[in-house]
Amino acid sequence: TVKDITFLGDTLSALLLTRWGQEFWLRVPTSDTAIAPGTDVHVTWTSDGSHLFETPTASTAQNDAHRK
Repeated sequence: TVKDITFLGDTLSALLLTRWGQEFWLRVPTSDTAIAPGTDVHVTWTSDGSHLFETPTASTAQNDAHRK
């Protein structure tokens, strides 16, 4: 589900929420007019040129503490 969108000129940065509760940001072309807050989307991508970055959250910090 799209939670938020930020206009970045030639792209949109969309904050998405997965069905399992994880949030992540995705950049899409501004020509993609079907994306709007509250919209359910299906996201797929190839590994070529993809970059994933995890932002620590309270739940990931708890998981890291349990691993030590």
